[in-house]
Amino acid sequence: VSMNIAEFPVPTLLNMVANLLESLIKANDLLVPEKQSSITVFHSRAVPNIKINAYLSRVLQFTPFNNEVLLSLLVYFDRIAKLRGGKFIVNSLNIHRLLIASLVVASKFTSDVFYTNARYAKVGGLPLLELNKLEMEFLFLCNFNLHVRLEDMQEYGDQLLALSSYQKQEKLGATLDPILSCTSRKRKRILPCLQDGENIKSAATATYIDHIKQHQNNNEHSNNNNNQHLTSSYHQHNIHYHHPPHVHLPLTPPTPPYTTTSPRANKRRR
Repeated sequence: VSMNIAEFPVPTLLNMVANLLESLIKANDLLVPEKQSSITVFHSRAVPNIKINAYLSRVLQFTPFNNEVLLSLLVYFDRIAKLRGGKFIVNSLNIHRLLIASLVVASKFTSDVFYTNARYAKVGGLPLLELNKLEMEFLFLCNFNLHVRLEDMQEYGDQLLALSSYQKQEKLGATLDPILSCTSRKRKRILPCLQDGENIKSAATATYIDHIKQHQNNNEHSNNNNNQHLTSSYHQHNIHYHHPPHVHLPLTPPTPPYTTTSPRANKRRR
């Protein structure tokens, strides 16, 4: 499966990238603290409340970007991991600052039209001076190697597309497994009845007719009993059937009790 990077929907690719980063963060957060990276300028004191998908969607809404920016972002993260040799690990504490810094760098490198750092800082929820510092630190992390070949970008896009299709198949299989198990159980119960060699249609019709007759007899018996004891039971036990009250919403405010004579008429009389 090959991805058409120029015509592929940006929100769909954004969801795919966000899901990939979420799975990466969950795996990295489980590492032993000794194996995690040291604290850098990208680390926050606490985990932000906003998720990656919502954060990227916010940036896309107020500072639009193209698919090349998202794919370049993944390439930059892989390059940082190779250059730092596992000393810099992406986790839930530094992912948001890494995202906004990488989006700023990739937008400026891949497009001739981009927004100012003041707008990126306002959208990303950071002060302008801090974003400027993050941008410089990100350039040093990448060793100022920002060029991404078209072949590498296409390879990353194809891998994302294959991963998303695989995850969809897994979800579909998980939803179909309970249905197959239920049908297999029903078939196991029906199979012993079909081994006698009798006519299935006639047997089913006969049992259906017997069921209807029995149901009719029960209804007639219950109706007779109800007609005999309905009046006496009602008067003896004083049974009242309370219906749920009907609520009338005041669509218009109630009018205050006005007097018959208006204030103007009182003034004229005086």
